[in-house]
Amino acid sequence: NRLFDLGLGDIALAFAAASSKSDQIRIGELIAAHGQEQFAAAWLRHRGLEWAADLLGNLEIAAP
Repeated sequence: NRLFDLGLGDIALAFAAASSKSDQIRIGELIAAHGQEQFAAAWLRHRGLEWAADLLGNLEIAAP
């Protein structure tokens, strides 16, 4: 039973709900294969959200 609903969409859930041991292993594998810069797109594709990965395009994340 849920006590509350955060109202997260598919993309947010792909990242926020990735806490199982198998998710953590796959995250490590994807980072090793694609690097940190391409991890988000690789993870979205792994979770079946190809359309969302395509939206990322060639975005660059600025390092602080």
